[in-house]
Amino acid sequence: MKMMIFSMGTRGDVQPLIALGKGLQAAQIDFTLVVGSNFRDWLEDEGLPFADLGVDMQAMMSSPAGQNWIENSSSNPLNEMRHMHKMVTDNALSMGEASLQLCQQADMLVSNLPTFSFVYSVAQKLNKPLINILLQPMKPTRLADSTLRPIIPRHSNPLNLISGYMGLAFLWQIFADGTNQIRREILDMPPLTRGEFIGAWNRTPTIHGISPLVAPNAPDWSANTYTSGYWFLDQPDWQPSAELSAFLEAGSAPVYLGFGSMSSSTAEQTASIMIEALQRTGQRGIIASGWGGLKTSHVPDNIFLLDAAPHDWLFPQMTAAVHHGGSGTTAAALRAGIPSTVVPHMGDQPYWGRRVHELGVGPKMIPRHQLTADRLTQAIQQMVNDSSMRQKARELGGKIQQERGVENGVQALQAILKNLPDAQPQKKVYA
Repeated sequence: MKMMIFSMGTRGDVQPLIALGKGLQAAQIDFTLVVGSNFRDWLEDEGLPFADLGVDMQAMMSSPAGQNWIENSSSNPLNEMRHMHKMVTDNALSMGEASLQLCQQADMLVSNLPTFSFVYSVAQKLNKPLINILLQPMKPTRLADSTLRPIIPRHSNPLNLISGYMGLAFLWQIFADGTNQIRREILDMPPLTRGEFIGAWNRTPTIHGISPLVAPNAPDWSANTYTSGYWFLDQPDWQPSAELSAFLEAGSAPVYLGFGSMSSSTAEQTASIMIEALQRTGQRGIIASGWGGLKTSHVPDNIFLLDAAPHDWLFPQMTAAVHHGGSGTTAAALRAGIPSTVVPHMGDQPYWGRRVHELGVGPKMIPRHQLTADRLTQAIQQMVNDSSMRQKARELGGKIQQERGVENGVQALQAILKNLPDAQPQKKVYA
């Protein structure tokens, strides 16, 4: 059986799929990862089969429109929806054409959150089975811990189920025009309605690449929903530069600060806030530039500017982390057993910031538009000095280190494949 695995997103969306892909290779499952063109070299270096989704995510996120989207999302969810809607709609036809061509070569289709609606449509057209892979809990449930924006936090309540369905309706507004453009102009199919989208989302077998200690597998989810544990891509052979090694050896464990794939038009101002907070707290720090290009013209001796380093190597050597709350970065900090301060910009990042705080392993999140040197100083002081928080972070990290996320993810996928009805078209099974 040949599988096409689709992912539209940033590095944090693709890296877990590379880890899962290595597990699929070990299980001798034939697959191709269909991702943005900017990830081609990375996949080829990892020895994984690549196909082009028809977009360059790094260029898109680093463009003026992408920067505006990121910088204004934390203060205005409607602005986030408008920008994501435009991004999806502008690229719909190129992604739809690539998807239809690639899916004709496959027996099984796998989507992620941003690709679900149009991969589902292609699956309907070709009568092929579909699995959805999620790196955030997006199936409606009463359980607050697994609801992105619960109405009743920290409890199981029917109102949280309503919130989950509201979230899916919100999601459909983002993807509706692009999806139905693909259905109309490429697939020659009738439009998909909101109700059909939500029904398909709920019925499609789903694997969450998340730790159940952070986002539990909710008891009211269907039996074809799995939560496997995180999919970590470790790089044990990676070697740091002589300069980075010397900095780490020169003093106490630093605080990591970086916003990953979140581009910014105010990168120097953001770096200045980080430096001021480190200076006020007397902490050594590593500032990672990421796609945001964080930079500054003045770097004190107790701060190191880092282009990039694997989180599995770097985070265990940190005393704490300040990051954007991407699912992969959050997972890496949790596994390292260090406290985190999440500075959410958009998407599911507020959820991870909330869960980090609810689990007692980090201060309250600081939304990007509220980031100041004063707030960041207080958060760093709490992470460094709160012994209870640090102990909880170590304990949770030890438990996550024992999880076998990739192995469990492969087994979940095999279980779904085993239970697929023979000779039944996908649209009758899931739609």
